[in-house]
Amino acid sequence: MKTQEAISILMLSPCYWRMKIAERRELIKEFLASYANISMSFAGSLSKKKEAN
Repeated sequence: MKTQEAISILMLSPCYWRMKIAERRELIKEFLASYANISMSFAGSLSKKKEAN
């Protein structure tokens, strides 16, 4: 996911607009890291299914 995509998702939350810029940057970093972690675990589970077949 690109940073701009993450920002567009986070902008939907009213809490995002109440944060200071530094807090928003940290939130974006955490969001992208979380997304990458989920994405990698999902890809790993797909490859395990393919190997089982």
